[in-house]
Amino acid sequence: MAPRPPNYSQDRLQRERAQAAKVKEKADRRAEETARRKAEQVKPPEDSAS
Repeated sequence: MAPRPPNYSQDRLQRERAQAAKVKEKADRRAEETARRKAEQVKPPEDSAS
């Protein structure tokens, strides 16, 4: 029986999924940092006004 050819499409799908997960994680982290920075910018005036 002849050996099966390697399933390159499966390897590519796994690579693409891993890359997409990495990009999404990076975007989520950037969004959290942006939200934190905005919250810090808004806080001081409220604290000093109170």
